[in-house]
Amino acid sequence: MVLAEYLEPSSAAHASAQAVKAWVRTRLRELALELPDRDAATAEAISDRLAVVIEGLYASTAALGTEGPARSARALAILIMDAN
Repeated sequence: MVLAEYLEPSSAAHASAQAVKAWVRTRLRELALELPDRDAATAEAISDRLAVVIEGLYASTAALGTEGPARSARALAILIMDAN
């Protein structure tokens, strides 16, 4: 949400939010590489898809709470990991 409010890339808030998103993406990739039978390309695809799910969680939870569509996030993550 910070990136939408602080559009200037040079602002501290924008840079911090961007850094957090980059860290999450990197960490997801590291975790995806630990899944059995996953090569680097597959781990990257899994981690990018999970990052999109997480972004959707942020927005959905803020707007509709944890009982809205966010309650399906775990099932969606499992589908993503099992599909690759």
